[in-house]
Amino acid sequence: MSQEGINEQYRNRIFSLSSSLDTTNNKLTAVSGTLFLVSGSLVGPIINNLDNTPTTFGGISTIATITANKFYLAPPGNDFTASFTNLPTDNLKVTTIDVYLSQSSAAKEITAVKVNNTSSNVNWLNNSIPMVNAYKIDVYTFNILRVSSNWLVTGELKTYG
Repeated sequence: MSQEGINEQYRNRIFSLSSSLDTTNNKLTAVSGTLFLVSGSLVGPIINNLDNTPTTFGGISTIATITANKFYLAPPGNDFTASFTNLPTDNLKVTTIDVYLSQSSAAKEITAVKVNNTSSNVNWLNNSIPMVNAYKIDVYTFNILRVSSNWLVTGELKTYG
């Protein structure tokens, strides 16, 4: 069967997904349906929301994860604590968050992490605290796991430009 024939056969099913949003707890509770991927991308790219409005007060940037998992700060005034809020507290969940820092001449760094107002140690890639870079774009990636009612945070830094 040709690609066109396959597309036509499954046209009404490719996007037949439904979901349910729990607005009280700000989380997706169910997704059902059928998604067919046939030799190539039929549904297009994955697009994430980017939030450029984290609030900073007293050296703590509050990063609310309700509507986004990617955040842009340009350029931060001081080193700061990244305080991630609104993460699900169900066990065996993982959330990946990227924080983009557009650096100036005096590059600033994330010096500590809080998850839902709880201080958390960061387990850095290769067990090494990364170095930030002046006049570059530094991207921190944090994987935040909820295991046995505790937060486990891994982190790494990539530099662009």
